[in-house]
Amino acid sequence: MTATMTHRAAVVVAHKINQHMTTPKEGVAFKKIVLGVEILFINISKLTILVALAAILGVLPQTILALIGFNALRCTAAGVHAESKYGCIITSTILMVIVPFFTWGIYIPRSATVIIFALIFIAMWKYAPMDTKSRPLLGQKKREMLKLVSMVTSVVIAAFLIVSPFQEANFMVILGAVYATVAILPATYKLLNREVNNYEKYEHNKQNS
Repeated sequence: MTATMTHRAAVVVAHKINQHMTTPKEGVAFKKIVLGVEILFINISKLTILVALAAILGVLPQTILALIGFNALRCTAAGVHAESKYGCIITSTILMVIVPFFTWGIYIPRSATVIIFALIFIAMWKYAPMDTKSRPLLGQKKREMLKLVSMVTSVVIAAFLIVSPFQEANFMVILGAVYATVAILPATYKLLNREVNNYEKYEHNKQNS
């Protein structure tokens, strides 16, 4: 029922957005607007739940730092997603709230930070971006740009953390960055029985059409 209500709300908002566009969208183009709005609504609801749980457990700053490290790479590197909204909420709660609750105070020396982000950079270079069946990343130029931004972002985060004196806070950002990296590894896709390079089907069909 919740998913249906979210979809209906997304359709209503999408229609209002479409009314104010210079060239109203139809068909697949309009469905993309609906999907974008629906994803936004779902993300807002998940973020609200995470923030509320983190505040209750007293780890709101830690959760925010982990989310920053995660989303800084996630937005361009992409990666595997949970198959359901509830699965995503449970996974996010464990990774972004429970783990920070038990790991706050861990100190990571700068040398270890350099090594970790060297590995993250290599992972971004080799695997980013990784799409999913429901969100294929179409266009080689787009994928190349996302890869480049992911690599640059990993370097920027590493440089910031190396000079930052707040070691406990640094670990939370590292934690989030590691999560985002694990999400693009082929081993993760294989473990979860997910397909990689989903864009190939669409681009192959387009070439043959």
